[in-house]
Amino acid sequence: MLQSNGSTVITVVLQPRHVMFQTKTLELRDNMRIRIGRQTSSKTTPGPLNGYFDSKVLSRTHAEIWSEEGKVYIKDVKSSNGTFLNGQRLSNENEESPAMELKPADQVEFGIDISQDDGSILYHKVSCQVHIIPTSLSQVDSNMLKDLTVGFANGNSNHKLHKKSSTSSLSSTSSNSTSSTSSPTASNASDTKQLSSSEKWSARNWELLLGKLQQEIQRSKDVEQQLLSAKEAIGDAALKDERLTKADARNIEMQRKLDEAHAQLTSYAEKCRHQSQAISSASQELRRLESIIRTLEHSKDKTAGNTLQQGEEDNNDKRNSQDVEERYSRLIKDLTMEKERCKQYETKCMMLEKRIKHLEQSRKPSLFDFMQVTHVVALGDNETII
Repeated sequence: MLQSNGSTVITVVLQPRHVMFQTKTLELRDNMRIRIGRQTSSKTTPGPLNGYFDSKVLSRTHAEIWSEEGKVYIKDVKSSNGTFLNGQRLSNENEESPAMELKPADQVEFGIDISQDDGSILYHKVSCQVHIIPTSLSQVDSNMLKDLTVGFANGNSNHKLHKKSSTSSLSSTSSNSTSSTSSPTASNASDTKQLSSSEKWSARNWELLLGKLQQEIQRSKDVEQQLLSAKEAIGDAALKDERLTKADARNIEMQRKLDEAHAQLTSYAEKCRHQSQAISSASQELRRLESIIRTLEHSKDKTAGNTLQQGEEDNNDKRNSQDVEERYSRLIKDLTMEKERCKQYETKCMMLEKRIKHLEQSRKPSLFDFMQVTHVVALGDNETII
């Protein structure tokens, strides 16, 4: 509407599609921009005549709306979640968009829906339908504004809006036959455009829903794959733990058998030491007897021509010599037997040392199933290895 001072005044109504947001009635004048954004202080409290919304998805300064040469324009001013016109985002995140013309029945969205993990919407976007009335706010029919405030609950609100808008425009301009006949045609064209826009909006909603479902399906597949990988990893870890437990048990058993073999070897070494001491004692006794025999033989040669008494003494010496020789023979026999037993002990010790080395070299978990340790049994003086 052209004012007396030559400026154009247009009323723009943003009718939200969600009941939690107010209907915004904005009066646009030349060289005046109305800011769309989020409430940040008491000065930006949302009201029906300003562009502030109580929504966390909007930026503080989200978009701007203004009029120029009888047309209405909108642009995004570096918002985070974007401004959408008929489903098309005006600019990338944190980038200012070019000016886009707003037309009646256009769909404008500020921000995007923020969803929770279960798919429910935590914060709603501000989705509005645009109504443009080419007159000042003071001349707009109050009943029409009331219908718009009710929102989309009344299915005929758009038809009433265009009808009353046309009536208001006719009352504020010259009454001539040309404008009277053109008003129904403009109303019909607007209704047709609104229906087409609604169909596009419905199709876009279906596309968005389908895209979200596909994303959820893909996410479910990814989670399933991760669960399978985790299950395999847990199974491998459990199997490794079981193998380690078995290996520890085998190690303990092998260590026990090795300790027993060491104990038996120590016992044999101690017995060999005692046998060596016995052999040494027998050797000393043998040398002593040999010395006695030599002494007796020497004495026998000297006393060969002595008296009968000496003969008797010789007989006694002879008997003593025989006794000594018998003892000597027994000692020689015992010494031979002890040497034989020492050789047997040495053989047994060598066999034990070989088995101990074999056990120590074979103490690996992968060879436990193939190893058998031979028990050593001691049976008095006649000890044998089985």
